[in-house]
Amino acid sequence: MMKLKPKLIYLFSGLIFVVAIFQIVHGVFPVIKNRNLVDFMVYWNNWSKWSEGINIYLPVKGNIPFNYPPSTLIIFSFFKIFPLKIAEYLNMILSIVAFCYSIYLILKLLKFKIRYPWYLILTAFALQTFPFKFTLILGQVNAYVLMLSVMSLYLYVRSVKNNKTYYFLSAILMSLSVSMKILPVVTLPLFLLFGDVTFVLFVFSGLTIIGLASGMNLSFYYFQKVLPSLTGFGTTSFYDQSITAFLLRFGMPTNIVPKISLLITITIFVLIFTFFYRNLRMTKDKYRHYVLIKYFFICLSFISIAVNFSWQHHLVLAYPLIIMILLSFKKTISILTSIVVWFILFFHFPSEKSPFLTNPFIASYQTLTIFILTQVGLFARSIGYNMTDENREKNRDRLRLV
Repeated sequence: MMKLKPKLIYLFSGLIFVVAIFQIVHGVFPVIKNRNLVDFMVYWNNWSKWSEGINIYLPVKGNIPFNYPPSTLIIFSFFKIFPLKIAEYLNMILSIVAFCYSIYLILKLLKFKIRYPWYLILTAFALQTFPFKFTLILGQVNAYVLMLSVMSLYLYVRSVKNNKTYYFLSAILMSLSVSMKILPVVTLPLFLLFGDVTFVLFVFSGLTIIGLASGMNLSFYYFQKVLPSLTGFGTTSFYDQSITAFLLRFGMPTNIVPKISLLITITIFVLIFTFFYRNLRMTKDKYRHYVLIKYFFICLSFISIAVNFSWQHHLVLAYPLIIMILLSFKKTISILTSIVVWFILFFHFPSEKSPFLTNPFIASYQTLTIFILTQVGLFARSIGYNMTDENREKNRDRLRLV
């Protein structure tokens, strides 16, 4: 029989988690009841056009453009089984489940032996951050992309012991993740540098099959016409937390900013892949997958602000790196840093007309936070070190991650 104290801890943590879920449900349900979720309707309406053979990328006056791969609509087909309102409620519930499961897998990947009360508290606080709430209120798919990406990495790491089933499932999940949103594709060069060309070929084979199923001509049209057009401009909307938006807020010429943003993005990714390759060569074979985990999270984090139109809901992809960094600090620093980062991700200006948002640094506060944390993950030697078994070996043959 549990002692009184552990019982209270479990009760308290469970209560915090339930309150966090209730607050989200209480906030989102009325929205769904009174109106349709903006981005969910983009998927919903374009699925109908796609199923009728209409080019979903042709501009329609007054409609939000569909900027996603056509393969997204194949996966979205599941929701078309249900009436619209039920599908929106279901999407919200499944997004919450996917997000909670992602955090659980992240902790498993980081080899962090966390007790369930602390997991519930950590997840409750993550649920209350604005990027995740924004994902729900728009009806976005970021929680699924995060879950599929993390599941793929988790199974890949598990497949190190020659488990071919996990290896194959990992490739399938990565194909599905990239099919929903192309952002996780930036992690694939890591597997090439890791020396696993087969995995990348499996992923692209899966993408090809999904592309054929969604319409090869439409897929070619997307990559030839639509995707390149998204790199040429940006916005200064507060909800746009991209590097491009940050530069535009300084009043820089709109024809130059995308080029500068692209240069910054390429430079950072070259650094990421260079550091990754260097670290692999410095690391024992049995610990190489820990380096992969770290840089996989770094890639997901940086791409969340690197592309144009990186709306705040994209920042959900940065959460694995944030959790890894917070768990790598000493206890006191970790708690203080967690509070600061959580407040930044939790805080939201309810109106874009707020006088504070005239300051480009304040208006880009989440962009700068993710950018700084990405650099911390990239350059801080201790980040990710807690994943290895060498902590238990009293720092013998210390693994150098940078």
